[in-house]
Amino acid sequence: MGKNTENSIKKLKNACQFKEDKDYEIFSECIEELRNIQTVEVLRAFFESLNDKDVGEIQYELIEACEEFPDKIYIEEFIKYSNHLRKNGGEWYIMMLQTILNTVSTKRIFLSLYNDLDDKLLKNSLYNDVQKIANEEDEYKSVFRKMSRT
Repeated sequence: MGKNTENSIKKLKNACQFKEDKDYEIFSECIEELRNIQTVEVLRAFFESLNDKDVGEIQYELIEACEEFPDKIYIEEFIKYSNHLRKNGGEWYIMMLQTILNTVSTKRIFLSLYNDLDDKLLKNSLYNDVQKIANEEDEYKSVFRKMSRT
């Protein structure tokens, strides 16, 4: 990873708390600088920078940048970071999970990776997340049933 990428990641992580007005601009600039560098390190930095602060559309920029990664890489890392995202991303995390479950190809990848998980705590947490979504919206019940059988 190059120095510019490392610096942009560091600036993104510092700005994500939005303690100062300038942090909004820095955050947005860093997303733009990093969004075309599709490495696992950048995706992880994006996940680590997501939070549930009410800062408006700027969080969408971050989520969209995450979703631009190849599906398998995005979903693998999403699953690995799901506990962090759930804790820090709040409703953004649920929205990202729903987006994964809304498309046939990404849903298949998710279910395959879920079924192969050895980490029982992580698997149980994801199961509970999808159950919560399915309880609120019927369209997710079929996905939940597929998870229930594992």
